[in-house]
Amino acid sequence: MAWVIRFILNVVVVLGLGYVFKDSFPIDKIGEAAAFILVLTLLNWTLIPVLKFMTLPLNFLTLGLIGILINGLAVVLAGVILNINIAFLPGLLVSFVLGLINGVAENSFNKV
Repeated sequence: MAWVIRFILNVVVVLGLGYVFKDSFPIDKIGEAAAFILVLTLLNWTLIPVLKFMTLPLNFLTLGLIGILINGLAVVLAGVILNINIAFLPGLLVSFVLGLINGVAENSFNKV
């Protein structure tokens, strides 16, 4: 049940970020936001762990900055898969905000 609430929360956050970054993150429909979250979830399950493992030495040298860039690229790649033109810097910011919201949600769900 918690995953449904997190999914809805992520859709609402993506819609809000699409409203804030209208030109560079053009997601303004609920269906687009839901599809974006689904594709991003699939990328986080499959491709992102492989990329993070492959860049582990570089991630160690840059003190984790490569991991942040990989997450931003995942957002841009999810946009490419859905044929949505997402700029890199807003994608990086979306990645950061989604990670922050998911971290807070996971922490609050674990306490309940």
